[in-house]
Amino acid sequence: MDNGFERTYWANDVAELLDISVSALRKWSLRLEAEGYCILRDEHDRRAYRERDLIALRTMQDFLRNKMSMENASKAVYTMYSDQQRTDEVQTSVLHTNRSSNERLLEIENRNVMPSIHKSFKRN
Repeated sequence: MDNGFERTYWANDVAELLDISVSALRKWSLRLEAEGYCILRDEHDRRAYRERDLIALRTMQDFLRNKMSMENASKAVYTMYSDQQRTDEVQTSVLHTNRSSNERLLEIENRNVMPSIHKSFKRN
């Protein structure tokens, strides 16, 4: 991004965006991290999810809804998105807004962060 900051979201926001419980999000995150996927953490060890993490989690959600096992889903997601992982340190800011979760999700989807898979994540 231009300013060197990348937008992040807290677990409550991500769970709301994905319409899952915070405990399910935690379970998915732990499984992805076990595969080697890197989720940012703040100074209090709380996960801070980037927009690309939301896309990866949406993919995982789709796999799980289609009866893929948690193990296979997490491996597939890690394989699909591991090339996007940065090894260098990313300067991150956490932005808070008063917009609804649906507005934020639509904004993310409309940015065409990943045009090749963007269409598969649009809500019906």
